[in-house]
Amino acid sequence: MQIAAECQGTGPPLVYAHGLTGDRSGTFAQMQPLLSHYTVIAYDQRGHGDSTPVHDPALYDPHMMAEDMGHVMDAYSANQAFIGGESMGAATALLFALAHPERVQALLLKVPAFGSTPNPDRESIRAMGQLIGQGGVAMYLEHARSVNRFNLPDDLRESLSERLLRHDEKSLATACKTVIDWTLLSDMEQLAELTVPTCIVAWRDDPLHPFGLAEAMVQVMPNAVLHEQTILQHFSDPAATGRIYGEFLQSL
Repeated sequence: MQIAAECQGTGPPLVYAHGLTGDRSGTFAQMQPLLSHYTVIAYDQRGHGDSTPVHDPALYDPHMMAEDMGHVMDAYSANQAFIGGESMGAATALLFALAHPERVQALLLKVPAFGSTPNPDRESIRAMGQLIGQGGVAMYLEHARSVNRFNLPDDLRESLSERLLRHDEKSLATACKTVIDWTLLSDMEQLAELTVPTCIVAWRDDPLHPFGLAEAMVQVMPNAVLHEQTILQHFSDPAATGRIYGEFLQSL
């Protein structure tokens, strides 16, 4: 298993994991405002982008993917770092923080999708994986264009479509059909163990990323704050996430 990673910026390390179907280019777009104060280390999670494709569902294990984050930190000689992630990447970062709290200076989570109960949007993501598996990304994109689930402008939808083409199709299909069934915690109270400063960014009206899950996390985690964003802002102004994180980190 090879993990593609790179760093940009200067300062203490900040390691961030993208979401399902994403890659490190999307991470850098969001973290751009932080590059003058942090060395942002972004990587393609296993099975995504330039990392080794994954065709075996068993290898999309959330705990294995959390350890991938540690291996990336080791490769950059980062004993400690600010860590975080989006959606699937938020799960990666959360599990890493639970397993290795001594290595985490602060936790930056965006639109968490997985907690102690199954994701409510799992059927649509599993169907996405089925379409990609049957007819490739092209078949899925044809379906997605007709649905336009989030009513995004045409230019944004085309940009998102291009990102899907960066992945090995079989690997992406396997990820969609596997990751969406993750349940990370037996009990949300486990998150009370995470005492590091935590910033959670979330939006409403998206069953894949329930706002209620973000609220529940903030209620349990002793040093967590919640910032609300809109889904359109996420797509049209990705650097807004970095600005939120920057203000949070400056307040520590």
